[in-house]
Amino acid sequence: MNQTVVEAGLSPQAKQLLAAADVDEVAMAPSADMFELGARVQVLSKGTMFAVRAQRLHELYRRHSGLDELSPRDVARLERDVLRAPVAEVWRETERYWQRRDPGQCSRAATDAKHRMALLFRWYLGQSTRWAIEGVADRRADY
Repeated sequence: MNQTVVEAGLSPQAKQLLAAADVDEVAMAPSADMFELGARVQVLSKGTMFAVRAQRLHELYRRHSGLDELSPRDVARLERDVLRAPVAEVWRETERYWQRRDPGQCSRAATDAKHRMALLFRWYLGQSTRWAIEGVADRRADY
């Protein structure tokens, strides 16, 4: 449990979750870095919804060509349970990030709806790490 040591960059809240976990309280979830490839990483399952939500995002990604293909029900669940914001708002934030980091990703997303969906879904996966580092209380189920 390297992430529970004093020097680790995690919040005390996230360290507490990890310290209380047993070996069988982990799951595999899609990796933010290699989301499109379906690569998976080990994550905490006890007390969190991250693995379930991340897997759901990957299933939506695999089954659809873009966000426009999602059913109204899927969009409502996505906005309510995962993003906690309208898709358009999260996309604007995602786009700002990629404009600074790698503008080619935005150019590709403008013409490739599936890539745009992947970047948006990766927003959630990446933010979960930030929420754990910062100890964002209302996002505890997401780290």
